[in-house]
Amino acid sequence: MAPLTVLVIVASVLVQSFGFRLVPRLDGRIVGGEDANIEDYPYQLALLYKGLHICGASIISFKSALTAAHCTSRLTAKSLSVRAGSNNAESGGEVVQVYEIRQHFSYDITTNDYDVSVLRLATSLTQGQIINIQPFEEEVPVDIVAVVTGWGATSEGGTGPLQLQKVELNSISDSQCNMKYGDKITTRMFCFASPNKDSCDGDSGGPLVYDNKQIGIVSWGIGCARPEYPGVYTKISHRVLVQTLAFGLKPRLDGRIVGGENANIEDHPYQLSFQFRNIHLCGASVISQKIALTAAHCTEGVTGTRVQVRAGSSFTQYEGELVSVLELKPHPNYNADTFDYDVAVLRLLQQITMGSVIALQPIGEEVPIDATAVVTGWGSTIQGGPGSIHLKKVELNHISDSQCNSNYDGKVTERMFCFAAPKKDSCQGDSGGPLVYENKQVGVVSWGFGCARPNYPGVYAKVSNADIHNYITTNMV
Repeated sequence: MAPLTVLVIVASVLVQSFGFRLVPRLDGRIVGGEDANIEDYPYQLALLYKGLHICGASIISFKSALTAAHCTSRLTAKSLSVRAGSNNAESGGEVVQVYEIRQHFSYDITTNDYDVSVLRLATSLTQGQIINIQPFEEEVPVDIVAVVTGWGATSEGGTGPLQLQKVELNSISDSQCNMKYGDKITTRMFCFASPNKDSCDGDSGGPLVYDNKQIGIVSWGIGCARPEYPGVYTKISHRVLVQTLAFGLKPRLDGRIVGGENANIEDHPYQLSFQFRNIHLCGASVISQKIALTAAHCTEGVTGTRVQVRAGSSFTQYEGELVSVLELKPHPNYNADTFDYDVAVLRLLQQITMGSVIALQPIGEEVPIDATAVVTGWGSTIQGGPGSIHLKKVELNHISDSQCNSNYDGKVTERMFCFAAPKKDSCQGDSGGPLVYENKQVGVVSWGFGCARPNYPGVYAKVSNADIHNYITTNMV
């Protein structure tokens, strides 16, 4: 796991210019491992830079891959592709272009904290299989043996193999690992090692798997298979990674409203913060005193008892009231690849006493083209930026379906519509929040490419569509 060289195979000049020396897992193959077959590890991907293998990755949906942030840092989506269904990193199987990089917004290149990226693919994979992700509330047992696969170096400083490799590694306690690394192991990391075995350079970004679930991502370490330095992995089950793993697939989920202004909850009393383990994930709205409305993609991967909404506050972390969510009810036809039917009803444990109900736009009622609607939320103020502390609002104009579909290559269905304004948009962290016109909720923040990009309006689930509206009202009883 020598510090660098994702791009040694491309050119040493590129390695230095891109700064990968900060990343110890990036130039070759697995130490102490053995040959593996892609049929046994069909979720394994090779991440390619201009056709050359630089990292591992894994299939988490047929249009999304998971890798390390240090594998994508300072690279563009158009320079990257993934190879699926092959034992060889640079031949066979199928190659699919990366469309968008969703790097965790808190990734620190100096410490490798939050070392995770989700890659949105241009087309669906036809080879390979999805690997299940470790549930967010589920902890990895101690003293387990997990498997890493990849094409990393077989020795420290060595070159990568042609054949896919695998290695079994034992979990190391956080306290023991921190002793080795001088307290550099954060709660987003954990360590694995075995005598004379390790993931190594070129394996970075690849999957660490236990009990048929991906529990980690190859991240960093010092050297390869050095007795005193275990391999360090991004810990998928950590709650902070909810924002990237459950929602990194959706371009509207990690921060605040672009081009907006501060708003007061008194003016938008229907606004809710949908939270998991006290972390703001998405917006939501009060549609009855015991029912909230959000986006279906906001509920993916969210289970357990620590799901709640905050009402009556302009802030996500204090004031107002917290009400537990009793049941998550995403639309049964929700499609995670296309974001069609992207609504979910949240049944609450008790009535909301702060905040007011927002009326839903009736079936068949349309928002006029060019009409101005308002979105509220705590999403990013800039693309990729952190979330807002204070509630924000932004005014957006209705874009015709034909215009929006021309921008999105026909991906906007009759259950969606689009809104935009110059240098304004809903953005990451606003997902699931309300789009309001004439005091009625007409939409739910759903998806889009980037934030406030001129050619890509924001796309919203359309409340007045019969399929959407009937599902919501049926589940309000």
